[in-house]
Parts: sequence; C-alpha cells; structure tokens
Amino acid sequence: MACQLLNIPVDAPVLVVEDAPAGVKAGIAAGCDVLGLLTTHSRYQIAGAGATFIVDNLTSVDLETGSENWLKIKITAESVGELLD
Repeated sequence: MACQLLNIPVDAPVLVVEDAPAGVKAGIAAGCDVLGLLTTHSRYQIAGAGATFIVDNLTSVDLETGSENWLKIKITAESVGELLD
C-alpha cells in the first residue's frame, strides 16, 4: 500500500528499515527485504521476526545515489542464516 501511495512500481525492489519485530513482520508480509536495526529490541527478537539483514545501527549502512534515479545500498551486516545456525 505504501508503494502505491509513493508511486513505486509493484516489481521494484524495496528495502524496509525497521527496529521492531512487528514492523519486520509487516515488511516481510509485504514481500520486501527488511533491514532490522538492533536499537530497541534484541538480536533474537529481530532475527526471529524474519529480518533479511541485521545491523546494530545505521552506521553499518552506506548509501550512494546516481544520476539516473538509482540508489545503491551497502550493508555491512550479518546474514540471518548465520545468526540462527
């Protein structure tokens, strides 16, 4: 629904950034990748909610924009699979 309001194409890749398990679950349910922040909840809670990537805070995220309306996101994070093994 948010993508529609922002005129983002349905097939566009979307990254949701969330710090709460309920928000992580909502992002996953919407079909998005989710970057989980460990600013308010534990690693176990964020991973358990299904976050695609997990970082302590946004200092682990770098953004680069291009001249043709693109955004490159570099995440220095642990994969959730590694966390749950």
